[in-house]
Amino acid sequence: MMFPSGLGSSELQQAASEKVKRDVGKFVMFGLLIEAGKKMRTACKLRIDVLFSRVHTLTGRCWDVCFADYRPPSKLDGKTTTCIQNCVNRMVDASNFMVEHLQKMEGGKGMA
Repeated sequence: MMFPSGLGSSELQQAASEKVKRDVGKFVMFGLLIEAGKKMRTACKLRIDVLFSRVHTLTGRCWDVCFADYRPPSKLDGKTTTCIQNCVNRMVDASNFMVEHLQKMEGGKGMA
């Protein structure tokens, strides 16, 4: 920042002080934004980990149900594909039902 010539010593100090305040404010804001970004990345990574864990669980359970009696063929037939789709849909529906039920129970406690 260039300071205009012709300012007195106290005016220069005041102008410099204002510039320092603005710079410190920008620095603090930048630090806060970086910290918020780190927290968001951590939360996002946690959500991704939970998602992959659920996919892994569903895959394992439905694999056991749909391929219980034989080794899977090199190509999925219609019956097996339908079995896997139905299995995953049932698991997702059951999970959603349980979450909604627990939320209702928790909400009921707050009203009593």
